[in-house]
Amino acid sequence: MLVYTLQAQSQISGNNLMEYQFGNIPDVDPSDLSTLYDQLNIQYRYKIFKSSFRIEQFFSIDSVKRDYINLSQFLFQYQYKKLELQVGNFYETLGRGLLYRSFEIPASIKEEKFYRTRQGFYRDLQGVSFKYTGDVFKFKAIRGKPLNNTYPPGNDLQRTEQIEAVQPEIHFLNQGLGLMGMRYVEQGSTTWYSGIFMEGPLPWNFNYYAEYARDMSENPNIFEFSEENRYALYMSLNHSWGNYGASFELKKYQNFIIGSGISDPPTLIKEHTYRLLNRSTHIPQLYNESGFQFEIYYRFNDGKLLTANASRGANTFIDVFHFSEFFLEFY
Repeated sequence: MLVYTLQAQSQISGNNLMEYQFGNIPDVDPSDLSTLYDQLNIQYRYKIFKSSFRIEQFFSIDSVKRDYINLSQFLFQYQYKKLELQVGNFYETLGRGLLYRSFEIPASIKEEKFYRTRQGFYRDLQGVSFKYTGDVFKFKAIRGKPLNNTYPPGNDLQRTEQIEAVQPEIHFLNQGLGLMGMRYVEQGSTTWYSGIFMEGPLPWNFNYYAEYARDMSENPNIFEFSEENRYALYMSLNHSWGNYGASFELKKYQNFIIGSGISDPPTLIKEHTYRLLNRSTHIPQLYNESGFQFEIYYRFNDGKLLTANASRGANTFIDVFHFSEFFLEFY
């Protein structure tokens, strides 16, 4: 018997998303509007190298809409042991997103009310990133232009902002301490931000996370929490024991909108991976919002799950606004 194996040195994969629409919103011509959106994604991997690209295209019979064929993303990645280098379009987060978070909602298509042009639902960063992930020391550095997906592909206003950021971390005795520094530039104006976060386990099966970030340009006093300052604070405490688990989160966001909204701090509302009728949602108002979220669950031995969640947010930027919700689920 002769047996031998072949190890693949490279791999190519891809997927395509296409959506066709017929019709229009009420009282808008033409009523028989016909549009087509297509997104092609190709990935190629060879040993420690990886590359990918995305082509988006949109066609419409309405002359007011703007057709396009656009190479909207490309990426070259080198990863060897604890080192990673990325050049092109990628997704990255500083801390839990108080300063910066890029994201993608897979297989989702976004359409702005004003432009009525469809595109992928994502906000990436176009530039370069470097990471080192060790057991004790971690470090990341990013530089690039965030995508403002309010504008359609091909619009010159999509990438007018630029950020440069570093995030060193040290982990010792199961505790983690990280620092963040970010330089934000838009139309010749520069703003400096800094942040700090801590995380780790506590006695009796508790785990904690705390993150604080602020604008350092006008007032470098990091411990001043007046209404004139710009800062954001997020804290969480989790506990688990057997089939039981609970979490408690706090937020305080004070005039902390960065540019077109490149930061994406935790919302502190119950989020689901499935659709629910009459589901109310809440978008945090980063001008002035504080609140909490508390959740408790119990998992039965036969797989059943009981979850209770309560969240509340208060905003006083223009008028007193309160968001509150109680959620109970038996699965």
